[in-house]
Amino acid sequence: RKLDPGFARRWEAPAEAYQLRYLARRSVRMLDRGLAIQLVLRAIRRRPHILFAEPRKTLTTLIAATLLRLLPVKQYSQLQSRIMGA
Repeated sequence: RKLDPGFARRWEAPAEAYQLRYLARRSVRMLDRGLAIQLVLRAIRRRPHILFAEPRKTLTTLIAATLLRLLPVKQYSQLQSRIMGA
């Protein structure tokens, strides 16, 4: 930030949003129901543009985190296995 404040201002929010989305994806893989949805929603709030910049990854993460939150873990895992095996 000290070297180039303009660069930091411009890229801080996008970098944080992408990092939060990455952590949300990791949380989904770890079946951490509460953290996954919390992180993906924080990512979208921090930088809504990620929905348009990378819609596939962002929406997949959002859907996976939502399903993980709503479904019993066993049912979610079975669904995930079917999808990944297809």
